[in-house]
Amino acid sequence: MAFRNDSAPAVDAAPPGPAELRTLVYAALAEQSDPLLREIGQQLRDGLMVPAELDRAPEYRDVLRRGVTAIYAFDVERLPLPVTGRRRPPEPAPQ
Repeated sequence: MAFRNDSAPAVDAAPPGPAELRTLVYAALAEQSDPLLREIGQQLRDGLMVPAELDRAPEYRDVLRRGVTAIYAFDVERLPLPVTGRRRPPEPAPQ
């Protein structure tokens, strides 16, 4: 039986627009296990805060700085083809 994630968009679906992306990001943040990220997500999702206000609290700056550091360290080339949409060069033939 194949796993199906009904919340994931179809591969050939049009990419979400900016408002849809914001909604998805805010919802994902609001469900994080980290209490600070969850709080940020809930406030953004509920309209109690806008992204420009995230730098007002030192705690928010610190957690976001850690996230940005992790993003820069992430190796996108390790993602499978369906995620990146790019073809990988063929592996060299064994000698």
